[in-house]
This record gives sequence, structure tokens and C-alpha cells, in this order.
Amino acid sequence: AAYAAQMQAQMDGYSSPLNTLLSDYCNLLGPFNSEPPVKSFFDKAFNTKDPNFKIALIRLMLINKQAVADSTIDNLAKDVKTRVALYTTLKSINKLERIKPEYRNQSSLVKALIFGGRDDISSDSIQFISSRYIESKTQKGYVYFYKSTNKVGGEVNLNFVAFQPKDSISFIAQP
Repeated sequence: AAYAAQMQAQMDGYSSPLNTLLSDYCNLLGPFNSEPPVKSFFDKAFNTKDPNFKIALIRLMLINKQAVADSTIDNLAKDVKTRVALYTTLKSINKLERIKPEYRNQSSLVKALIFGGRDDISSDSIQFISSRYIESKTQKGYVYFYKSTNKVGGEVNLNFVAFQPKDSISFIAQP
């Protein structure tokens, strides 16, 4: 069981022994969240500043059919840095309906996929250019184009993600 929990923690993006140990502990306590001391522990755990740990906690709580505040999910969905991770996590447990539609649509997720890991670009410098449906010999789908400007130096970049499904609700998280 510990090995399985450690593998899950690694898949969730935890690499330090402390996070692995904490994740193991949460996995063990998850089914007992209805008991006051355990509920108190999880309430405190949600105060963490680590968004990936919060996403892992949300997953655990939802799997165990425990309540998760909509505001917690909304705050993670609003942030382009955590939107894709939240989406893929909730998709894996069939709970996408917990994310508001404006954050789980294809264009919102593509923007988060492109700019979520970038600190060198301010959000007000991101401009949507267009999306086009393209078919190649091996793939087909929408290609999204954005223009952005770096904070330092003012360099203008063309950013894109290719081959998203024709269905605008579906999303492929691989760049």
C-alpha cells in the first residue's frame, strides 16, 4: 500500500520525501474524514500554499465522497498555473462538472497550457489571435494562436498549441 501511495504521489508531482510522507498520511486518513480530528487535519491541510498538494487533496476527498468547497476548486481553476492540473485530475475521477464551464472549455485550457508555466509574461500582454482547424496526413484538430510580450525586454512571441479535438469541450493536455 505504501508503494502504491508513493507511486501516486510521484504521478501527482510530488518529489520530496516530506510530500510523499504527507501524501501517504492523507491517503490513510481520507476514508475517516467524517471523524472530527481527521476533518480538522484536512481543514488545516487545505491551508497549504502548494497548489499541487491542494489538487491532490481535492482528488482524495472527492474519491472518498467527501465535500470540497466550490471556492477551493474555483480558485485553482481561475489560476492559469493550476487550471490544467486541476482539469486532468478531475477528469481522471470523472468529476469535471466541479469546474465552472468558463474554465473547462478548450480555449481556456489551451491558454493555461501555453502560459501556465511562464512567469516571464504578464497576463495583460496575452492576446488571442485565432484558432484554425487543420488536417495533416497524420493528425487533425484545432490550432490555437496567441501573441504575448515578455516582461523583460518586451520581446513579442507567437505561441500556439496544435491539434485540439474538433469538439470544443474536449481538451488534450499534451502540448
